[in-house]
Amino acid sequence: MSWAAGYNNSVAYTTGFYQEQSPTWLKAALVMQRIAPPADGKFTYCELGFGQGLTSLILAATHPEGEFYACDFNPVHVVAASSIRDDAKLSNLTLLENSFGQLADGEADLPMFDFVTMHGIVSWVSDETRAQIVRFLARYLKPGGVVQISYNAMAACAQVQPLQRLLTTHAKNRGENWAGAAAFAQQLVEHGAQHFLRNPDAAAASIRSRALIRAISCTSTCTSSGRRSTSRTSRRNSPTPSSCSPAARAMCSCRRWRGSRTSRTK
Repeated sequence: MSWAAGYNNSVAYTTGFYQEQSPTWLKAALVMQRIAPPADGKFTYCELGFGQGLTSLILAATHPEGEFYACDFNPVHVVAASSIRDDAKLSNLTLLENSFGQLADGEADLPMFDFVTMHGIVSWVSDETRAQIVRFLARYLKPGGVVQISYNAMAACAQVQPLQRLLTTHAKNRGENWAGAAAFAQQLVEHGAQHFLRNPDAAAASIRSRALIRAISCTSTCTSSGRRSTSRTSRRNSPTPSSCSPAARAMCSCRRWRGSRTSRTK
């Protein structure tokens, strides 16, 4: 099993806030199903695979009564989110650079959690990694705790699956080839390929994919420079994935492609 464990880590993840991961949203969903949510007051929360970290950053800022933990195995993500957290003085947010396997094995000092959320993760990782997530939940979810999982639904994703296959085949899953793959898809759109004429959302996604590749060039610069300094000045002047958010956010605009499920332990 590779370091990426089945996940394509050749480009940084897009930036977006997902309200379905909010403790307030989850409590409302439980109440509407006539299920008692966790008690009000202080709570513990964990996001598995936080990407650029915007969701956990906003939730920590708007829920000072919560103790937030967020983990991601991509160091570029952790550096970018840590910079924002430190500048915002969010003392209730702990960011961890760990794999799910390391967390499931207890290699990090973690509390038991009232809420555990993950956006899209289970759709993109290997079966082995999914098993590690289950072990993590068995170890750290409180009795009566809440788990929120979003996932890709085939029926809604069917029209963009050919585009995904086109990009991965052209790039051969190598990061340096993604720009060429995105440009090739855009050429097909411009020449009126039938798939894109019949599926406008796929055409729009192709355009956004090329914009994203251009936008994340600063991410590659940040990665190659290896900057991990805690100096406020160096963080402010060094490029980070968060600076790519306008183009990156567009990639997440069609959220109807995703499903979401909330579960509650007994």
